[in-house]
Amino acid sequence: MAGVDETRGSERVPTAIQVSYQVHESMKSSLPFEQGRTTSHIMDLSATGCAILSNAFLPKNVLLDMEIDGAGFFPGQDPSLIKIIGRVCNCRNISKDTYRVGINFEKIAPRDAKVIKDFIDKNDRRKEKRLQLGSSEPPPET
Repeated sequence: MAGVDETRGSERVPTAIQVSYQVHESMKSSLPFEQGRTTSHIMDLSATGCAILSNAFLPKNVLLDMEIDGAGFFPGQDPSLIKIIGRVCNCRNISKDTYRVGINFEKIAPRDAKVIKDFIDKNDRRKEKRLQLGSSEPPPET
């Protein structure tokens, strides 16, 4: 999209999939805020990360233990949990006590990465090839 600073290297797909998360055990002693498990929604998802809603500011580089219900990707199919360790890349205030948290996936099982990739491929809005201008081929004769 013109004028938008796109920092993610993979296609994003908007979602409303439920996620639960908590600060990774290795970081709990260094953070001065509530660190219990929280439930939220994934706003958008790519093969390499996601954006979630949070009611708390999460500092950059904080690691999160995330769990996503696999049935959220393909209802009626795989109900297993998808477990991911993610790193906070950014956290922006979007309204009173609501933050949009950008997360990069640091550790994910290959099987779970495939589930997410398949979901992205199925829901990618830009399935059609983009128009290419300046083709070197002449127009067809009529």
